[in-house]
Amino acid sequence: MRSSAATSVNPSLSYYTLLEKRRIQIGAIAFSSLSLALSIVTIHWFVRMRKRPRHKLIMLNILSSLLRALSLLFSALLTLPPHKPLISKSPLCQSTGDLLSAANALTDASILALSLHGLLQIIRPTASPATGLAPWAHTTYILCAAFAALMAGLPFAVFRPGPAFVAADAFCGLPVRPRCVTLALV
Repeated sequence: MRSSAATSVNPSLSYYTLLEKRRIQIGAIAFSSLSLALSIVTIHWFVRMRKRPRHKLIMLNILSSLLRALSLLFSALLTLPPHKPLISKSPLCQSTGDLLSAANALTDASILALSLHGLLQIIRPTASPATGLAPWAHTTYILCAAFAALMAGLPFAVFRPGPAFVAADAFCGLPVRPRCVTLALV
C-alpha cells in the first residue's frame, strides 16, 4: 500500500511503502553510524599526530562530518517504529534540520579555509611553519563557526508561514525551494 502524503522536500517520497520507508531509515541509521564511528577513529588519530594548521582545518572538516552523521542518526533513530514519524513543526525536526544545515555550512567553510590556506602557501612560500592562514588561525575558526551559525539560522529568520525545515521521512531539511537561499544570494 502506497502512502498518499507527499513531502514538500521530495515529492517522490510519497510513493514509497511503509516497508520501503523503514528500509530507508535503517539504511540512514547504518551509514550514519558507520560515518560516526569512522569520524571518531579519524579524530583520534589526528589528535595524536603533530598538529599543523592544515591538520587543524582538516579536523574541522571531520568534525562537521561528525555533526552531520549525528543529525542523521538522531532523526532516523527517533522516528523508527514504535515512535511517531517526523512532523515538520516538531522541535525534533527543527533541531535536527538546523544541526544538519549547520554541519553542511561548516563543511563548506572549512573546505574554503583549507583551500585559502593552500593558496596562500603556494603564493607566498616560506620556510616558516606559520604560513598560509596559520597567523590568523583563531580568526579563521571563528569565521567558519559564525558562517555555519548564520547559514543554519537563516531559515528561521525568513518571514514566511510554516516551519523552517520540513520532514522527509528519515531526516528534516530545507524545503524544495527555500526562500532563505534566494534571499542569501541576492
